[in-house]
Amino acid sequence: MAISWVGVVLASIFTMVIGAVWYGPLFGKEWKKAMDVSEKDVVEKGMWKLYAIAFVNSLMMMMVLALFVSLSAGDSMTGALQIGFWIWFGFLLTQQISAFVWSKNHNALLLLINGGYWLIVALGSAFFVSVF
Repeated sequence: MAISWVGVVLASIFTMVIGAVWYGPLFGKEWKKAMDVSEKDVVEKGMWKLYAIAFVNSLMMMMVLALFVSLSAGDSMTGALQIGFWIWFGFLLTQQISAFVWSKNHNALLLLINGGYWLIVALGSAFFVSVF
């Protein structure tokens, strides 16, 4: 049961880079509109504080993902990608669906943006923790 700490750190960096692109140039305007957040709101909360919290959160998540991969048949890339998919499907997507169901505005676009982000993160991170 060996966890690849290099893979954990690389996967965490991967989540931050994907998040910056996903919630920036790709879907940033749509996400802010769906979340009812302005650029001013984001700046006032302090970007570095938000990024630091997100990075620590990502490290914790990638550590658990690496543990799942090491405890299962995830020693191959295919096995790791399957684990990443099922973690997305069973935990990450279901959480997004619950948030959608309980939200006031039931914004399907927000569900698609966030669900797509977490799919890419789960698959890419599973790759990193299995290969490195």
